[in-house]
Formats: sequence, C-alpha cells, structure tokens
Amino acid sequence: MQKNKTFLKKINMSFFNNAYTEASSVESLETYLQNHSDELYDIYSSRHDVLSKVSDDIDKFVQLKFKYYSQLDFSSTQNRSFLLIMIDLAERLNLQGAMARLTSLVSDEGIEITSRMQAGLSFVYPKPCTADDLVEKFDDICRLLQIAIEEEEDSNRPSLVTFLNYYSAVVDSLHPTKALIVKDKILEAVKQNKYPFLNDVKDVCNIDVNNKQAYEQLQAAIDHLNCQYMGVSPFAPDDEPCLIEEGTEYANWINSGNKCFDTIRQYAVSHASDSFDKDRGVNPITEEQGLYNYLKKYGNMHKAKMQSALVEPFPQQFGQSLTIIDWGCGQGLASMLFCEKYYQENTNQIILIEPSELAIKRASLHCKAVNPECSVRTVCKRLDDVELNDIGIIKNNVVVNLFSNILDIDDYSTPHILSLMDGIKKIENYYVCVSPHINDIKTNKIDNFRRYFQSMSGYVEIHNIDNTKLGEFWMCNNVFKSGVTNHGLQHGCSPYHDENGCIKKWTRVLRVFKVTL
Repeated sequence: MQKNKTFLKKINMSFFNNAYTEASSVESLETYLQNHSDELYDIYSSRHDVLSKVSDDIDKFVQLKFKYYSQLDFSSTQNRSFLLIMIDLAERLNLQGAMARLTSLVSDEGIEITSRMQAGLSFVYPKPCTADDLVEKFDDICRLLQIAIEEEEDSNRPSLVTFLNYYSAVVDSLHPTKALIVKDKILEAVKQNKYPFLNDVKDVCNIDVNNKQAYEQLQAAIDHLNCQYMGVSPFAPDDEPCLIEEGTEYANWINSGNKCFDTIRQYAVSHASDSFDKDRGVNPITEEQGLYNYLKKYGNMHKAKMQSALVEPFPQQFGQSLTIIDWGCGQGLASMLFCEKYYQENTNQIILIEPSELAIKRASLHCKAVNPECSVRTVCKRLDDVELNDIGIIKNNVVVNLFSNILDIDDYSTPHILSLMDGIKKIENYYVCVSPHINDIKTNKIDNFRRYFQSMSGYVEIHNIDNTKLGEFWMCNNVFKSGVTNHGLQHGCSPYHDENGCIKKWTRVLRVFKVTL
C-alpha cells in the first residue's frame, strides 16, 4: 500500500506542470483534463505537505492559463468539477490571486456553489481589508458551514476542513492577539452549542497560537481529519466466506416471519433516535443505532432512487439467473429492493462488499430475509482493498453491479474499481449507479466511471438523469408517502417553495447502463 501512495504523490507533483504545457488551446486542455481526471482527484485528497510543494504550480496555471480554461464548456459536469476543485485547492492553500480568477469565472458562468464554498471564498477573496474584518467573518462562515452540513453535503468533513482552513488563515496571517479572539469565539460557540459542527474541531483550541509551529499543527489536524475519513476498516476473517448477523434480538425478529423492505424500515423507525447523522452513511457505521437512524432518515429516499433506476428501459424481467454485486452495500438496501422487484428465482447469487462488519452482517441477514434460497458472499473491505479473488467465482452470465450512494464518495480510486470491472465482466453486465446530487465534483466522479464504458461497442445507456436542489422537482418525502404534489401545504413542508418544490425536496443522480460482450 505504501508503494501506491508514493506513486500517487509523483503524479500529483507533475499534474499541473503537465497541464500548463498541454494547455496551448482550449481543445488540448480539455483533452488533457479528460485523460488525467483521476490524477486531479488524487491531488484533491492530498496532504498539506504534498499540496504545498505544488502550490506555485497551481497558482501559475490558474493565473497564466486563464484564457484557455475560461473558455471550457461549463455545461459539462467534468469541466464544472475541475473548476470547483480548483477553488477548493485555492482555499486550502490561501491562493488569493488564483481565487480572484476562479471567483470571477464562477460568477460569469453562473455556476452553482455550495454554502461551504461560499464560506471558503469569503476569507480568501476578496482579501479582508483589516485583521478585524477577517475575525468578524467568524459567524458568517460558521452559519454557512452549518447550513452545508445539515442541508447540502453528504459528510461534515469538507465543512470541518473549510473551517480549519479559515482558522489556519487567521493564525498564519494575523497577530496572535487576533487569533486568540477567534479561539475564544470557538470556545464560546461550543459552550452555547451555537454551531454544533464546532464540537468536532474544538480540540484545535489546544494549539498555542503563540507557538511558531501553530500553523503547521493546524495543517496536521486537517491531514489527520482526512486520514480518519479515509481510514481502513476491519477486514473479514479469511476463513469466513459469509458474515451474517446471528443470535441478536434483531436477527430473531427478522427470522420470525416474512419480511420486506417496508416492514424492516418500520422496525428501524421504531428503534431510531432523533440524533443527526452528520456523515449521512458516508463513513462506515460502527453502532447499531446508526443502522436504525440511517434507515429512518434515508430509507424512503433510498427506495425511491432505486425504484426510479429500475424502471423501463431497464429490463422488467430477466430470462435467466443473475448475480448481484452490491458495491459499498451498507445494510444491503439496494440488493433487497432489487430482489423484491425481480423475485428470488431470478437472483441466485449476491456478493456484498462493505467495510463495516456491523453493516455487512446485517446486509447478509436482510438479503436472506427477502431471498432465502440465494447464496450470499461477503467481502468486508474498503473498495480500494478489494481484489479479484475476494469476489470469487461468478456463477451467472448476467451480472448486475449496484452502486448505490457509493460512487460519489472520496474514499476510493476510480482506476482500481475499473480494473475490477474488467476482471469480472460476463456476457451481460448492468451498472446501476444512483446517488443524491451533492455537487458537480461528486457527480463528475460518477461520470468518470461511466465514461470508461461509453466507447465500448456493447455500451447501451439506460438512464442518465440529474435532479438538483435548484432544478426540476422529482420527489420528496411527502409526495413519496402520499402520491400527491401539494408543495408547501403538507405537514413537514418548508413554507418557502415554488413550482420546483422546497428545500426539502430530494435530489438524485442516475447513471444506469449496460455493456454486452
């Protein structure tokens, strides 16, 4: 694994130098970005010591190649993603000149940015006129980040990083007396629970802002935060081909009679708490309460997205047996919903892949509940640690790969997943990729996966749909349960709404396609 990390660092170090050389025209730059998008994602998740070495290269590219990248077609999610990643990098490195260029382009193109990005822009560009201006931005930044966590992002980690970038900028550029004011603001806000996300970063207040190493210590805290997010979870024992929950109260309830997705969700609702899941299922779940809370909060939304992915022109029946591979399966919700639609005689093999041992055991239990005769294999690993021999022998010539709420996360390498796809291809291969719409960066990562297959002769597109918070209404919890569209007048609706619904409407990204060999 260390060898791979070193290799990625070399790519990161040369990406922007190569981009600068290649950007002799809009067309050549676009081609370069298409062919090296995974390297850009590697940079995006790099440690500060790596980023600081390429800071000048990033600044040089942004400042001197504006006439080329500003003419990219920003109706493309890939190009919007590139621009938004550049903004995040400029924020992390406090590149004010670069941020000025990028901000003007975002404004001119009318590109949507999240509340988190608005917060990041506010302390980098335009540069605060005085030290007091930077200090006084504290409340506005915290307010935007709290909105991002609760309403926009799929994890609190990016917002925590943005806040620590702000605090780092304060510590790095202002006199320690001003940094102490911000530190006191953090402690007071935590005490009052004014901005709940600050509880997760309050430990940075232990850093002595008078210490010359304070800035480096804050960058180490950001790297540690990213490391925790990308951390390795427990592997399944080598001698246990199928992990399954047994002997618990929940397992006894499941095994007591026929169960379906809806009855399982109802049970979860009755056992859930009202605590807010700040990572929305992005991080592996480690406590049973988290399993219940996820199903209560996101179960209906998950069901609606999967059902919409499986409507025509997706096949409504299969003439032969098939294998499901559920990538990042969580509690196996996508597999359950698929089996309920196509019935057990069509699916005789399920392969579950998930880093949380707690979740994958429950996924096995769920799959057996809705399809008792199906064989189930479990692979308790992160996606980047999965190898072909973990997947084992695929019994059928029809394979349905389920990627539900997984391809838009940061914790995997697209080339590695694609290499696995090449190794498991059968005669008919379906790829069901569904996620919420978070931002263009995450959507483009899904599209990077799909683009790999588009040039293949057997490629057939089935669904290619985006519904964003600002776009056309697709679904919300009220409409899902009642079947009636009556925006603003139903219990739980936001009072602020239009013909496109309110802020509580659901979003989705569907990329569903087939490849035949």
